[in-house]
Amino acid sequence: MAVAELVAKCLQAREMAYCPYSGFPVGAAILTTGGAIITGCNVENASYGLTVCAERTAIQRAVAEGYRRFTAIAVTWYLVPLFPERVVASSQIIRMTGS
Repeated sequence: MAVAELVAKCLQAREMAYCPYSGFPVGAAILTTGGAIITGCNVENASYGLTVCAERTAIQRAVAEGYRRFTAIAVTWYLVPLFPERVVASSQIIRMTGS
């Protein structure tokens, strides 16, 4: 698996983002230890606390499909003037499910 393939899938996932409130589409792609690539995008909700980020979407999708171990993750968004802060909940999920 080339890094370029992981990034390409990540970019495709970003195009599926549902972000009518922020206008900030994010895509993620994770690589399983078996070589599968699972993608996710951010899904916003009018109640901001119910918004799910791309990283969590990808990880939850992978877990639902039976994957438990991951070796890489790619996350992409459009450049903005300020670098977005890491989402604490996403960092925790990545830490818990990483190999």
